[in-house]
Amino acid sequence: MTEFSHIRGEVVAGKGEGRTFGFPTLNIIMNSDDAKTYCGVYAGHVLVNTASYRAAIAILDTPPQCEAFLLDLDKGSYYGKTVEVTLFEKVSDIKKYESREALIKKIENDVAKVREYFLRIEN
Repeated sequence: MTEFSHIRGEVVAGKGEGRTFGFPTLNIIMNSDDAKTYCGVYAGHVLVNTASYRAAIAILDTPPQCEAFLLDLDKGSYYGKTVEVTLFEKVSDIKKYESREALIKKIENDVAKVREYFLRIEN
């Protein structure tokens, strides 16, 4: 990825699994070609109205969707809002995990990598 990639879409209700793991996400439906191209976990930004948030962003290809955990989220409802997601740097691949605990550990590690990315570029 030589240029930043952008995804634009409407925030829809997900299954709520991220919230139960301690990582609530904005869920955006994507087309399957983009999801296959960008499948992975990224550091990026999410633009909501005029506010830009640093985010850990997971692009899943089955089903094709974007899940964005906003690092500095001011609590609120974003359902039905159109957002623009910008992918900066891939931090890991998407994998299946045998247990809930293993998945939560991976999410924690990915979020830590995203925070490190932002510290690195801000210094």
